[in-house]
Amino acid sequence: MDEIIIGKIADFNAAMIVYLKDITTGLVSPFQTTSSGDGTVSIDTTDNMFAENHSYEAWITFANEGIEDKEDITIGDDTCTTIELNFQDVNLAAETFPYSSITVEAA
Repeated sequence: MDEIIIGKIADFNAAMIVYLKDITTGLVSPFQTTSSGDGTVSIDTTDNMFAENHSYEAWITFANEGIEDKEDITIGDDTCTTIELNFQDVNLAAETFPYSSITVEAA
């Protein structure tokens, strides 16, 4: 499984939706997930492709709430309701390592 760890929320083992919005196209994609026992929220990206030259926004809502009911996301010491993501493939010794399995960190 390829995953992106979005950050932590205050609720544990809760049904959540992570929304990723492609800023270039305006397309919003929902990813259903469950926060872990420590509030970590991640999404499975196995069957998804993200454009390297596009910026994305991500936010989290409870599964039973509206798309604009954003939860606080904590990354390190920073807390916000929306984060910006950019993806880049890394080439090393003729092997390509995709954007997957990364942890988002506050800049």
